[in-house]
Amino acid sequence: MESKTVSRGWTRVISFVLLVAACISLFYWFDRAYGPVDWREVFSSRDSVRDFVRQFDPYGPIAFFLLQLVTVIVAPIPGNIIALAGGALFGLWSGFFLSTSALLVGSTITFALARFYGRPLVERFVPKALIDKYLDSIAERHYVVLFGAFLLPFFPDDALCFISGLSNLRYPVFLLMVVIGRPPGMFVASLVGSGIAVIPWWGWIIIAAASAGLLYAIYRHKGRIERLLGSVTITTSRNG
Repeated sequence: MESKTVSRGWTRVISFVLLVAACISLFYWFDRAYGPVDWREVFSSRDSVRDFVRQFDPYGPIAFFLLQLVTVIVAPIPGNIIALAGGALFGLWSGFFLSTSALLVGSTITFALARFYGRPLVERFVPKALIDKYLDSIAERHYVVLFGAFLLPFFPDDALCFISGLSNLRYPVFLLMVVIGRPPGMFVASLVGSGIAVIPWWGWIIIAAASAGLLYAIYRHKGRIERLLGSVTITTSRNG
């Protein structure tokens, strides 16, 4: 048992060193190929993201996918701005597909990183106060809290992917909530970014009110939702 623990510890250290080395190498290559980048400027608006991605043509879709992926892992970066740019660059459905695919992959990566490396790594990306606020609810299987945060705008859903990895939440349940809860926000952002829909100020008020109503409905029926997601947990544990 002790040898397995030591081996697992070395695996974590080596894999982390390799991951850091890969990131440094990637940034070094990018700096040599395209010059220094002010990342705060890149992520400041939809237009700046669009201009940044266009310089990679004809590999723009790949660059966009990777950029959206980074927004999930580096939680403070607003992913909806990237999705707006995706709609403007590639149209509604292509932008939505790229944003959602990156979102699902990134959510899985953050969940796995948190589960493998633990809280010390998560605290480098997520404020400690936010971890303490949500971890107990997730650990006690109050899945409705997590599902509501994924589904509704203005919640720190990227950070919650990290926090979920620290809990006893099983990956199939986490993935189910991500697949159901996160794409709607990407669809709205892609729809607006593509120019198909223009939402005025009063439209955002309606969206906020609808979100509040949906949150109330989720809270009202949280028992049913938790039992449904709990049955998925039981099923996966039996199959495992």
